[in-house]
Amino acid sequence: TDTGLTATITPTLSTSKILVLISASVFVTRSAAQAGAGAELLRGATVIADYNNAQNFEFLFIFVDGEPEVYNMTSNSIVYLDPATTSATTYKLQARAETTNNSGQVRFQYNSTPSTITLMEIGA
Repeated sequence: TDTGLTATITPTLSTSKILVLISASVFVTRSAAQAGAGAELLRGATVIADYNNAQNFEFLFIFVDGEPEVYNMTSNSIVYLDPATTSATTYKLQARAETTNNSGQVRFQYNSTPSTITLMEIGA
C-alpha cells in the first residue's frame, strides 16, 4: 500500500540522473511472534527497487522478534540513483506488513513522526 511518501521532479537535462533520498519513520506491531515489513520504490507505476522480496521476505525493511507482543519504531533510509528523462517523474514508497496474522501492522508517520522523500537532479 502507499505510505504517503511521494514526490515529483522534472529534470532539465536528458543526461541527468535523479537521486532519491528517503527517510521513513516506520512502526511495526504484532500481537504474537515476529513482525516485519517490506517496501518498494516506484517510478510512476513501475517498481524500481524491491526491499521486500515477495517470495520469502529475505530483504526486510524492518524486522522485530519476540513474544507475546512485539513492536518497534525506527527510521529507515533509502538512497537510490535513477536515470532520468526530461518528463515529470513521480517517485513513491509502498510497503506491506510481512503478515497480517495476529494483528500484524506497519504504519508510516506514526503519531505524526515525520518521514521525508527528497529528489535531486544530478547533472551529467
